[in-house]
Amino acid sequence: MKTRIFSFLSLTCILSISIFLTGIAYAGTPVSLEKAQVSLHVEPNPIPVGDLALVTLTTSQNDRLMDVEFMNKHIPYYPLGKNKYWFFLVAGLKTEPGRYPLHVKIDQTDRTVTAATTIYVEYRSFPMQNLTLPKNMVNLKGRILRRVLTDERVIERTVSKVHKKILWIPPFIWPVKGKIISAFGLKRILDGEPRSQHRGVDLEAPYGTPVKAANCGKIALIRNCYLSGRTVIIDHGGGLYTLYAHLSRVYVRQGDYIDRGQTIGLSGQSGRATGPHLHWGISYLGIRIDPQAFMSILGER
Repeated sequence: MKTRIFSFLSLTCILSISIFLTGIAYAGTPVSLEKAQVSLHVEPNPIPVGDLALVTLTTSQNDRLMDVEFMNKHIPYYPLGKNKYWFFLVAGLKTEPGRYPLHVKIDQTDRTVTAATTIYVEYRSFPMQNLTLPKNMVNLKGRILRRVLTDERVIERTVSKVHKKILWIPPFIWPVKGKIISAFGLKRILDGEPRSQHRGVDLEAPYGTPVKAANCGKIALIRNCYLSGRTVIIDHGGGLYTLYAHLSRVYVRQGDYIDRGQTIGLSGQSGRATGPHLHWGISYLGIRIDPQAFMSILGER
């Protein structure tokens, strides 16, 4: 069972199993393998496709973490007491199952070492759903298509920004209490044509249900999109964002700082939706992840 984290101090409880990193390079020059004085714990391990893992790293006394790199991305990291750090790793929907190197650069006072270990990403199957919609909602053309593409660019540009300061405080909460009616990763077939996988979860929410902020943050974007309707994006810091779509009303303004549990709007059916509900998404470093998996690690009890 995945560990739930409710305070930064409680992260230390998952340090019981450590992996010694091997493969040392001094100042970028490869040398023979030897154990580095660095321990690592990944939860969950291996990482399922579409999931996010919480990583804790411990260095030797007086050593300092300088850089983390995974899947060609420099990963934000944060201190967790003396010689301890935490960070996230994510395997997106398009990540192929397999072995991926994780590199960490450590300042050891008189030298800099780069340690490497292997992170495993495991296969995950996703359900399939056939839907029938009016043709004008499936085959987008002209002005509507241009609007959809513009919406997508604006959203992706927003969630790709990384502001290092962490604004959230564990735990995260579900924005509404309704059950999941459409899961993350769902492969949708619209009028017989395959479409992109579902990049969030659809939550049952009758029209006008108050929608709560999952955690503290800053309103990064409010936009009336063709597909997702009235959409709000919250920046929680460190490259972590939550997205709320198909709202009927919005009660916040772009740039507002908000608290966990604050009502940001009401659920609805705006955009392309077959009925009232809340689409809730989570993005980390521009990659969408499974909200259920995320909440199993960082969610409320």
